[in-house]
Amino acid sequence: QGFYARNGLNTELVQVRPAVAIAALLSGDADYAEVLGSAIRSAARGAPLRAISTTIRAPFFSFVANPKIKSVRELKGRSIGVTAIGGTNYISTRLVLQHFGVDPDREAKLIAIGDEKLMYEALKIQRVDAIVVAPPFSILLKREGFLVLAHTAQLLSIPFVGL
Repeated sequence: QGFYARNGLNTELVQVRPAVAIAALLSGDADYAEVLGSAIRSAARGAPLRAISTTIRAPFFSFVANPKIKSVRELKGRSIGVTAIGGTNYISTRLVLQHFGVDPDREAKLIAIGDEKLMYEALKIQRVDAIVVAPPFSILLKREGFLVLAHTAQLLSIPFVGL
């Protein structure tokens, strides 16, 4: 739409994983990145980064489970796929489980799988009972008959995307 050019900015938008974006910021290969959670965690470990704005006020992950599981409470004793231990996806998963009375440390098994495509495949082949993913994977899985148990954006209010 020409927003950047109209404002005298010469930009190149590149989509990469959060860890790659942080590395690009730290090496000087990128000037800005929309990786709020990763930037805050990196800054807490001493990286010279700052968050300057937030654009989305809640994570938009969905808890998606095999059709036998009808509620988040039924995830007690079950395996739940997340992207990485300590990331925004993981933190959101823990908070939602707690909201529904499930102790994430003692009553659920959170498994770091990696990117959402791998999580999607893990649920389809029943390596996990549920996953916590963003669109388009949550939408695809619902179309394929999996159940969406909860949406983090309806339950949490924590900064999710920012600059």
